[in-house]
Amino acid sequence: VVRQFPAQLHRVHGYADSALRMQPEIAAKMNSLSAAEFEQVLHPIFQEDELTLILVGGVLGLIVGYLQAIFTQPDRDPGDDVPPQTAPGPA
Repeated sequence: VVRQFPAQLHRVHGYADSALRMQPEIAAKMNSLSAAEFEQVLHPIFQEDELTLILVGGVLGLIVGYLQAIFTQPDRDPGDDVPPQTAPGPA
């Protein structure tokens, strides 16, 4: 039985799922949660990856900000940085 169990697990899972009808029950309970309660359910799931998510978000924000700065600058002529020359006057 122990050797056959892994091969038959999909049948047990399907039977247990249909017999217990847990999916509709879980869906109904999740739909009845407030936003704060729902966050409390999800937070432990993402907690171990929280630092990674923050760092990836920061890097993506930096890239998007840089691209935005490049593409939103007005077109400039190369001579715009040169101050106008004044004609030498009488001293």
